[in-house]
Amino acid sequence: MRTICEARVLDIWDLHLTEHTGLLPHFERLVASNTVPSLDDLISHGDKLVSRYMSTNAYRTALSASRVERAPPLYRFPTGCAWESESTSEPIPPSIPRTSASDAIDGDVPQPPRPTSAPETGQASEAEFKVHVEEKGFTGDRVLANSILFCRDFLLWLELSYAVADGDIGRVVEILKLWIFAFAGASKPNYTTILLEMYCLFRYESSKKFKDAIWNNWLVNITGELGKWIEDGLLQEHYNKWLEDMVAKHGGTFDDPFFRSTISPNVDFFLRLKEELETAFELCSRGKTHTSSSLSDVIHILMRIYREDQLHYFRTGRSMGFAALDLINIGFLTLSNGKLAAFLSSSTKHAKLLALFRRIRTLAPTETEDPTAAMNEIISALDMELDVDEEMYETECRRTEPSEPAGEADWQFHLDEESGQWESFDDNTGDVDEEWENDNDPDIEVDEWAGENDNI
Repeated sequence: MRTICEARVLDIWDLHLTEHTGLLPHFERLVASNTVPSLDDLISHGDKLVSRYMSTNAYRTALSASRVERAPPLYRFPTGCAWESESTSEPIPPSIPRTSASDAIDGDVPQPPRPTSAPETGQASEAEFKVHVEEKGFTGDRVLANSILFCRDFLLWLELSYAVADGDIGRVVEILKLWIFAFAGASKPNYTTILLEMYCLFRYESSKKFKDAIWNNWLVNITGELGKWIEDGLLQEHYNKWLEDMVAKHGGTFDDPFFRSTISPNVDFFLRLKEELETAFELCSRGKTHTSSSLSDVIHILMRIYREDQLHYFRTGRSMGFAALDLINIGFLTLSNGKLAAFLSSSTKHAKLLALFRRIRTLAPTETEDPTAAMNEIISALDMELDVDEEMYETECRRTEPSEPAGEADWQFHLDEESGQWESFDDNTGDVDEEWENDNDPDIEVDEWAGENDNI
């Protein structure tokens, strides 16, 4: 994927600077004449090319000839030769399912192709996707639009990988913000929810010190070298792999004190011990990476194909049976049409529940005051303030079975003469609530529950 993206970027530069007469000979002539442009000039050209070939506006422009004509010079593509569809002489067989642009979202984005069901035998088979067919009168260039979306989305991933290697957590977070919409558009609700919760945590809930503490520990660099940063979770997975191998070879379990207190805290040292011994005895170290063959020939072949097919020219009506999805736009529409509201509603209910339990903790009974009135006051407040699922309300707030009608159970406390501690019991049954029988902390169960569920 990276090679394909690099070849397309080079083809765009070749078209922009030389009109496909050769990028390498062009710069050789500039060197010979001592007229090589400055880095600032190249960056200025690069900004224009990103807007023209790697942006959402460029994608929308490529889907309509009228938009290309009305577009400012920044988004105007060079015009290629006329496109003649290869399917005119051999139409697509009717047995192949089709999609049309009438199924589009917002008029431009086609619905995702859905794979057919697997055979009844249970054996896995490759998904058969629908062939995209443009609606009658389509004047855009679907192939060019697909290439624009590919470059835009892949370069976001490439920017994230560079940011991680550089240890720049700010750039990482900016990419993750965009991926909220991309995951929503790709129908990945779990990833969408995780990123939404992360954004809300940093934007609305955490203090600056708490946010900085998380950001400063998301990426680690145990080598001290530039460009060697990795995710802290990935580093832990590397260590876990080595520990699992060691446990399998030498016996024992992860719970053994020797592994927990000696081996685990010094994993990095043991992994580097061999290199240290080789250096101490001036032995030649063996590399742990495999060299790959040069990809320059592959890139030259791809650039030739793109040049011959005029990939980055605008050719009216060009379409080859596939329409890429603008996941960011689809995700925006998905969140706007109810998914974001559902997330906010769920998060707000859990936040209310936790806030009320914190209020209960602040009113924990002491040895000198009867807490019954205070607890009943909180329960009354729950009826008015808490708008959550009835089962969760009764189970967690009233400590009753879900089948009991709300309001039957009542909190009562009495002072145990032997222990000198307040105990709670059900006013209707007289049974002592064992969860409240804790030394010096009659509210410990509520405290533990809230602490374990603060991240809901």
